[in-house]
Amino acid sequence: QNLNLTSYNASILTGDKELSDYFEEGLKTTKNARNLCNWITIEFAGRIKDSGKSLKDLKMPVEHIAILVNLIDANKISGKIAKKVADDMLKEIGKSPEKIVSENPDYQPLDNTEEIEAFVNTVIQKESQSVVDYKAGKSKAFGYLVGQVMKLSKGKAPPELVNQLLKEKL
Repeated sequence: QNLNLTSYNASILTGDKELSDYFEEGLKTTKNARNLCNWITIEFAGRIKDSGKSLKDLKMPVEHIAILVNLIDANKISGKIAKKVADDMLKEIGKSPEKIVSENPDYQPLDNTEEIEAFVNTVIQKESQSVVDYKAGKSKAFGYLVGQVMKLSKGKAPPELVNQLLKEKL
């Protein structure tokens, strides 16, 4: 089956049977193989590399990593928040990402459109040069504006909604 993995990711998995089995188990919970692989081999492995242990040694349920991927894919949390959740998952092995998100108000996504719209308006006012640049055809300026709104919302605003609101206002 085509898992849409990079050749680098595929080589990491094929070079380590235990890791490959761990990954395969995670695919029972998420269909996003590429992101699951990245979260296992980059995000979590990077966080534990100094300990000399593997995720299996730590008894990290791969289902929890897969659920984290699903939360990102469903836009329930941003990538920035997901990294904080990953840190918490390593502090409290066995606690599900949903429970971690539900218990921490800072991880709750912003779904109040008026509040997000206020952030968008603030950024448009503060970043007038970027607005001018975007209207002049510089697409990078739009990405900068999105980033500024995300910064104001502390990474909690859904990026799709931020994009939509900015496009409507510009």
